[in-house]
Amino acid sequence: MISNAFRSLRPSYPDIVNEHVTRLVAAQVTMVATLLLISAQPVFLAYLMYEFLARLLYGPRFSLMVLIAQRFIIAPAGILMKPTAGPPKRFAQSIGLVFTLSAALIWITTGSFATPFWLMFVLISFAFLEAAFGLCAACLMFNLMIRIGVIPERVCVQCSNLSISRRSA
Repeated sequence: MISNAFRSLRPSYPDIVNEHVTRLVAAQVTMVATLLLISAQPVFLAYLMYEFLARLLYGPRFSLMVLIAQRFIIAPAGILMKPTAGPPKRFAQSIGLVFTLSAALIWITTGSFATPFWLMFVLISFAFLEAAFGLCAACLMFNLMIRIGVIPERVCVQCSNLSISRRSA
């Protein structure tokens, strides 16, 4: 029983995720980051850092934003799964973590919110593009890095399979 509890703490990210959930999570990131810009309250930045880190390491398991999207929006509305490749979304989580962690470190070391403000503004812009239009800039970067050989194709076999099935649908 204890070993099962520890097994759930092992880092893992799903190979396939629900695009509807990722877009709803991006909308929540947009809202929380906007609250941060308006209020300059570090609790919003800490929450965003937690969310990005949790999703980066464990996928949807420990994310309140994913829980909200799945249980309170997707499930009641009866929205079907729209599969998309997980590794590019995981890369997007790492970019979000870099932005929020950088903002926190700059804010703590300088005491100024000026640079973190602009970092969050960029984060909001990219999260909004994902939420409103399904345009994941980090995913595009990820796919470009696969094409030029920076990331091996074996990291995301589903990337090409999903894009082929989408074109034919």
